[in-house]
Amino acid sequence: MIIDTVRTYLGGTDQTVSECRHCGTTVESKTERCPECDHETIVRYHVG
Repeated sequence: MIIDTVRTYLGGTDQTVSECRHCGTTVESKTERCPECDHETIVRYHVG
């Protein structure tokens, strides 16, 4: 229904994706170092 679409849009379904800039592994949002390559550059993308 259109009302559900409007609620979703206005309600904010923003999400943050965190990943290692070095190897691309997706990590938990509070991760400081990549568990795969031990690199410390974690980037966060806000998707919404």
